Amino acid sequence: MSEHSEEIRTTDWKAIGKEKQHKYEQKINDWNNTVMHYSEGSLSFPGLVEVSTDDWGVRITVTSEHHDCPVTLSGAWEIISVWVNSMSAAYVNWNLSVIEQVKEEEE
Repeated sequence: MSEHSEEIRTTDWKAIGKEKQHKYEQKINDWNNTVMHYSEGSLSFPGLVEVSTDDWGVRITVTSEHHDCPVTLSGAWEIISVWVNSMSAAYVNWNLSVIEQVKEEEE
């Protein structure tokens, strides 16, 4: 075994996960019971998200009139990425984005 492969195996993924949980858990929980846009592969539609988080990671159920049944998503903290208006999970490739409210202007 090379020294390089030893370095890769000693990455402290638990510490990375804890750091992400500490940094993003509240923001993710704030999206609970909101309508977000879900996409994964050929699926893409808006839906109501139910979010729960714990020490393992994130679990989400997306319910939409645009899909036959609820979609269940999950991701460990180590693979979750969070931005201002969206989140995703690496390797499983799902993405949730905030749907911007467009104000209609009176004509």
